[in-house]
Amino acid sequence: MQLQSIVRQEIVARYWEMHSIIANGRSLERKLISNFDKAKETHTSEFFSLQQVLEDVTEEKYKVEEIYESFLKKDRKKNFKVEVAGILETSKALHWMETVSRENLVEMRGEVNRLYQLLIEGKQANSLTFDGPTLEAASKRSDLFSSKQCDSLKKRAKDVEEQSIAEANRVAAERIQLEKETRERREMEAMSTLMPRNTLVRIHGLTCQMDLNGSIATFMGIAPKKKILYSAF
Repeated sequence: MQLQSIVRQEIVARYWEMHSIIANGRSLERKLISNFDKAKETHTSEFFSLQQVLEDVTEEKYKVEEIYESFLKKDRKKNFKVEVAGILETSKALHWMETVSRENLVEMRGEVNRLYQLLIEGKQANSLTFDGPTLEAASKRSDLFSSKQCDSLKKRAKDVEEQSIAEANRVAAERIQLEKETRERREMEAMSTLMPRNTLVRIHGLTCQMDLNGSIATFMGIAPKKKILYSAF
């Protein structure tokens, strides 16, 4: 019984982890397409890489979906959550939030207050992944939510979008740093092939230990920051 419980926990956790990856990916995909339309550019290699990742994760999610949904047969609230998750994992999430009606929610085995709870639950375990634009659209649905709820959704939309921008900047900075380190490593590797180790060289151009300029030394290789290592006689 305990083993079954552990397996179930792992399946549930993996299911919602993949939901978050796919929902975030669809949000990024929508932003990229919007930028392409504005700039009149063709899709980049990064865009196609994103689509491949989404396809791979979606395929993996299908493998655990049937098992996970078997846990929910008697849980109306969780079934509604899964329905909303499925929408967030498509490119239609924003349009759905702009147009969904009370009747639609009932058909999905849910209702307005339950949707509001899902929208504001944030980063709780196994929570739904809403992006800033979708939350912003929800904040404008005064036909569904009270003015106080709309205000809360607007604030949450702002917070989520700021977090998204900060995360994008962090990833971009890491990528730039990685590219810089890769370029420097390749330059060092190229420099290290200029001559074999232990080659005799004449030192020149030193600004410290200037008394060594003109001396004969043994080339020992290239250190970080392109510093030449040598052993002076």
